Amino acid sequence: MRPFDHVSASSAHEAIAALNVNADETSSSTASKLIAGGTDLLTLMKADLLAPTRLIDVKPIHELRYITFDDDGA
Repeated sequence: MRPFDHVSASSAHEAIAALNVNADETSSSTASKLIAGGTDLLTLMKADLLAPTRLIDVKPIHELRYITFDDDGA
C-alpha cells in the first residue's frame, strides 16, 4: 500500500474542501477519496488497484449520519 494522508472531516464543508485540494493535479486513481464504514477502498488500495493520496473520513460528520425526507417525499 502506498502512503497517503488521512483527514478526519468534522463537517460536510470541511470534507468538500479536502476533496478540492489539488483536485486538478491528480488522476482519478490518485485523487482524494471519501471513506466511512463499509467500503472496499482499503482492499483496493492493498491490492494496488487504487492509490489515493488522501483519504477523507466522513464518519465523524453528524449531519451525514441520517437521511431526512421533506413532506413531499423529496
